[in-house]
Amino acid sequence: MKCYLIKSDRCDLVIVTGPDSAKFLQGQLSCDVEELNSNESRTGCYCNLKGRVISDFRIVRVEDGFVMQLTSGMGTVLKEALARYIVFFKAEISVHNDKFRQLRISGEDANNFVTELFGECPRRAGEIVQKGPNRVTSIDEQGSRFEFW
Repeated sequence: MKCYLIKSDRCDLVIVTGPDSAKFLQGQLSCDVEELNSNESRTGCYCNLKGRVISDFRIVRVEDGFVMQLTSGMGTVLKEALARYIVFFKAEISVHNDKFRQLRISGEDANNFVTELFGECPRRAGEIVQKGPNRVTSIDEQGSRFEFW
């Protein structure tokens, strides 16, 4: 079996929770979070008022809110930018890089490896398969790259 496991420690996770988390993020991000379900992830960005990208991310819906995966160091930047507006919503924002373990799985047999671990494998880019607290997301359409949280 030819696949590679890579520890991904170059990411920050920004977690937004609370009853208004979707309502709050919907007006702040470039992607539609209200239509996002727990079986998919989306990529998006947060821009300043002039439309310049401050940070890009991958976002996932969780039980009580959303998790955004960003490049290491950008979690605090995004949190500070969003903190100005979150006071008007019933939501909280936090940055974590120790709450989740992140691995990247790639290679020609990566889909077989994921299927062995989870019993099934996400088939299209952005699709998520969950088993307990663990999630695996397909990063490409070819089924050769995945992220495991």
